[in-house]
Amino acid sequence: ATNDLKLTDSRTPQVTSHKKKDGTLVSVEVMVTTFPWQPQKLIILTVRDVSPLRESTTTLAESEARYRLLFEAEPEAIIVFDAATHQIVEANPAANRLYGYTRQQWLTVTIADLLDNPTQNLMDFRLAGKLKVHKMPLLEHKRSNDTFFPAEVSTSTYKLKDRTLVCAIVRDLTEPQQTEQELRKTLRFANALIQTSPAYFITITPAGKITMLNDTFLQALGYTAEAVIGQNYLTLLIPD
Repeated sequence: ATNDLKLTDSRTPQVTSHKKKDGTLVSVEVMVTTFPWQPQKLIILTVRDVSPLRESTTTLAESEARYRLLFEAEPEAIIVFDAATHQIVEANPAANRLYGYTRQQWLTVTIADLLDNPTQNLMDFRLAGKLKVHKMPLLEHKRSNDTFFPAEVSTSTYKLKDRTLVCAIVRDLTEPQQTEQELRKTLRFANALIQTSPAYFITITPAGKITMLNDTFLQALGYTAEAVIGQNYLTLLIPD
């Protein structure tokens, strides 16, 4: 029911239902995160389908394949680590080149191994595991050959089963900082990752107006973006 869903920050998933375009209901878990956006805050909902008989297995596999292609092709270094243990669970080829580790070697690496002063600098990575999005200050990072380079890191978190994972985009600032055009390219890539992710993402304003749903969510509910953008989330998708 509408009154059961609280649109406030919570680290505990809320179980509710969403209405598809055809009126049928789908059981979901919703994680709510808020962050400042210009003069107001924006609410991000990460939604997981928990229906006993979930369909669209083929669609999900295709979505995961598109996500993998983007992850592998991105020129920026990306590492994914466990928020609780800081163990690296995945890295793209750009990260392999930047840090000098092979795919197999990454499995024994933790965030502390990548920092010049882990005792002092791990705090930002701990904080990243508690925030939906986070931008870290400039830090010295360490390659596998013990050489160092200045880097800027932007992170986002997501749930995978019972784990919280952190996706970190690492920008090597050895060369002059990114131009505005390069920054726009990175933002377009981040949006592409969201749009092709097998997870469901939706953003709404504090008043409940929908500002974005990713393609996976739209396909699951049977809507088009034009039909939902600007609509009230609680009225449109949450059953009475």
